[in-house]
Amino acid sequence: TFQGILRSRAPQTRYLHLTQPIRWAADDPVEALMDRLLMLSARPAEVGHEARPNPGEGMVQVLSPSLWLEDELLLEQVFGLLVLAHYRTRPSDLQRLLDDSGLQVLAWRHQGQVVAVALLAREGGLDDELTRAVAQGRRRPQGHFLPVGMILHGGAPPASGRLHYERVVRIAVHPQLQRQGLGTALLRRVVDHACQGGADLVGAGFGATPELLDFWRGEGFEVTRIGVKPEVSSGGWGATLLRPLTQAGREAMEPARSHFVRGLPRLLAGPLRSMDADLALALGAGSGAPPPEPRDIPALEAFARWQRPFEACLPELDALIRWGLADPARLAGLPRAQRHALVMCLLQQRSWEATARALGVSGRKSVIRCLREAVEGVAKRFWAA
Repeated sequence: TFQGILRSRAPQTRYLHLTQPIRWAADDPVEALMDRLLMLSARPAEVGHEARPNPGEGMVQVLSPSLWLEDELLLEQVFGLLVLAHYRTRPSDLQRLLDDSGLQVLAWRHQGQVVAVALLAREGGLDDELTRAVAQGRRRPQGHFLPVGMILHGGAPPASGRLHYERVVRIAVHPQLQRQGLGTALLRRVVDHACQGGADLVGAGFGATPELLDFWRGEGFEVTRIGVKPEVSSGGWGATLLRPLTQAGREAMEPARSHFVRGLPRLLAGPLRSMDADLALALGAGSGAPPPEPRDIPALEAFARWQRPFEACLPELDALIRWGLADPARLAGLPRAQRHALVMCLLQQRSWEATARALGVSGRKSVIRCLREAVEGVAKRFWAA
């Protein structure tokens, strides 16, 4: 959640709680009625310490819309999880939950309580005329986020719009049960459910962080698209990840993944120039770039250990950083400033002034010194290999 991220990154943050309404009187009965009807204050179930499940316990159910009318408490538990997990949950989401027959709800129940939930939407199955219009940028049919993104932005062939996609619209775990493996276990159930339902691909779109990318990649998902502008609502960069489930899905995803990998360096040097360096590295994971060639080593060594100019070894430095980008673990051992200097100067091509300001150092000379130390730190392992 936003507050969880805020507490971890800025523990010194002070909180102010406002209680006096601005547009109505305190304890206004109309406000209370709207709050109750629209479930604006819905909360998940109370989970005692003794009732905490292991990932192998509990039962995952597909909840049908008819259950909401029979069991309002169940609806409140499900919607309460969604409210806590995503700050943009709105009354229209409740309406969709009640009315949208294309939306499926998978709920993990333990001892009768909902402890995790996933919302799924079936997409795709578009006809040939519509997929051609999507590829040409003339049509963007609503309710088909994944196939439209694949065709319009991802370089996938128009025929991929005919395939069936299962999109994870939301996935949420009870706040008291997070980081215990329940999210991973639920995502695996989602994949099984998508397979049984005949989906060719399963995917999701969300505001990317290195931690979230690691989570989804751990379950076989790969990035196929990154937004070129931060989202207005969150300031984050929207990423789309997919996992193929059939041979047809693999054939459709391969060009989309290749398109993303080939375009990422250019995006980082352009519209993604302001992106956080660690997120930029996380996006490049799995790109498969080859290591620098043996003939590159003398130039890298001369830059790292002596005084060879930065501009005189740009091809060799470019090969080194692309190799590091393909596996963030290759740069993980470096101090944060060195890691960020490599990304900002070589991938994002920021100015010396902007890089120095971001790193908190005095100017070009300090940035170059940081780069030399970083290249030596990375290259030591490469040369020793």
